[in-house]
Amino acid sequence: MGDNSPRSTLTTPVSNDGVTQIMNELRNINASMVQMNTQMIQMNTQMVQMNTQMGKMNTQMVQMNTQMGKMNAQIVLTNCILISTIIVGAALYHKK
Repeated sequence: MGDNSPRSTLTTPVSNDGVTQIMNELRNINASMVQMNTQMIQMNTQMVQMNTQMGKMNTQMVQMNTQMGKMNAQIVLTNCILISTIIVGAALYHKK
């Protein structure tokens, strides 16, 4: 063939050199896959850490929300007392 198109080594008769070449290529592919797997494990670890941080933040936000709910209840109670005082004061003022 005069062109430079790539040829599969599997179409040629397989000699010991061909088997060695195929095995070396498979080893290289395996090494690449091991590296990718290692990187994916590292990414997974980072995502777990981020998830843990987000869980802690969520817990803090729930605690803040609880505190704000308690403060809101106190404000409502204070408003009720103030309104009651105004009503009683107005009633006493009109009795005079």
